[in-house]
Amino acid sequence: MRMSTLGGRSRQEERKIILIQEEQEALLKSSISSCKEMLLQLKKYKSSLGEWVVEHQDLVLELTALAEANRNIQQLLKKEEDCASVCLGEGEDKKQMLLLAEEALAAARTPQEVVAAIDDGECCRVAAEDWAKKCQEVFPNVTAVYRSVKVRTSTKKALKMITQETGEDMSSPVIVSDEGGAVSIHFGGPPAITSTGEAESAAEPLPSILHRFHNLVGMEPLTVESLRELAMPVRHLVECGQVVAVQHSLGHPRYARVSLHNDTLCLHHLQDNPPPTNTHIVPYNELLNHVDSASTLVFLEMSWPGSTLRRLYIRLSPDTLRGKQFRLLCTGEEGPSYASTRLLKVVNKGKPGECVRGGDYDNNDGTGGAAIIVGLTRGGEYMRSDNAGAVWGRWGDECRGGQFYITTRSRPGAALLTVFGQVESGLETLKSAVNLPDIGRMAVNDCGLVVPH
Repeated sequence: MRMSTLGGRSRQEERKIILIQEEQEALLKSSISSCKEMLLQLKKYKSSLGEWVVEHQDLVLELTALAEANRNIQQLLKKEEDCASVCLGEGEDKKQMLLLAEEALAAARTPQEVVAAIDDGECCRVAAEDWAKKCQEVFPNVTAVYRSVKVRTSTKKALKMITQETGEDMSSPVIVSDEGGAVSIHFGGPPAITSTGEAESAAEPLPSILHRFHNLVGMEPLTVESLRELAMPVRHLVECGQVVAVQHSLGHPRYARVSLHNDTLCLHHLQDNPPPTNTHIVPYNELLNHVDSASTLVFLEMSWPGSTLRRLYIRLSPDTLRGKQFRLLCTGEEGPSYASTRLLKVVNKGKPGECVRGGDYDNNDGTGGAAIIVGLTRGGEYMRSDNAGAVWGRWGDECRGGQFYITTRSRPGAALLTVFGQVESGLETLKSAVNLPDIGRMAVNDCGLVVPH
């Protein structure tokens, strides 16, 4: 219903206000539709969580050996279900606000009423959009869903072995199917118009909660053994960047990307950011157990502006504290890592003993990069010739004890007292970096270690 009078305004003004009113009505209808769809997805998601809670309870009753694991995941899922219930309540409120805003806009008669209704409607629409974005960010809980899949799969396999002689079928449906297909939700107005008068392409809608949820459910737990074998289709998953190792330490889960580089299986540094929902996860520590501490190969991935990424592979001295510290700063197991640092200085440029310095993970200016292992010594097992490719550290300065040097030109007859590694490949990258006008433009973009396979 449109307003009947506009208080003597010109026809052009009338037409403009009516157009604005119609546009706001269309936006509200779109938001109401999107809000309803999001509520439907959350209800299905919550229903699936509820069925999982029941299924885990049945498994607890039938298999005492896995009872504690199932109770733990049941509690985690219940918290997720409660969280979904809270969001459902919030969504119902947002829907009602949108409906009221739509009614107020339709009932507006005077310009003042129209303006007030438009303002209220816009506030309601923005609030609904923020709610939908929050739902997309929060759901599904990757850790909860993956752990549930893993625990249920392990429990079912155990039950199947126990009940083989009875011929009982232990499988039961868990997920409520989305027969209509996964729907992507997109809040917002019509496409913006650029200065050329063309409409900007709309942003890609995020995958729906149910779509991401079903992707998680469909993942079979990946084993470290199958990963190290690198047979198909596991090799394809690694090549597509869909494998991540998870470590539960420092009070929260952390994630390390697994990749292939020149047919070498690489474990990248740990990060706090959770992986995409279509990622396959393996236990970090199990994968690390296959790394030989007597012959650890680590890597630094480096670049400068305008260049491609280049790898520097370093073989660490067997079972030394300095070598261990360098490995920990390549993996980020203790928190800090060399990722996102830069080279700091060239020493003896153009002369024998030329070397580059880096590793200030604190300040990136040479004043930080503290040792993460105290009491590092020099001499003895660390005493080596100053040959090109030697990787060595500082001594007597705990505040900068995590920094490192790499020799790029040999110094015949000279020795170093803190050598803990040797560059196996990629030294030419550093030799090229020495000739840059500013060595500080050479960045360590990534780091990690090689897993034998």
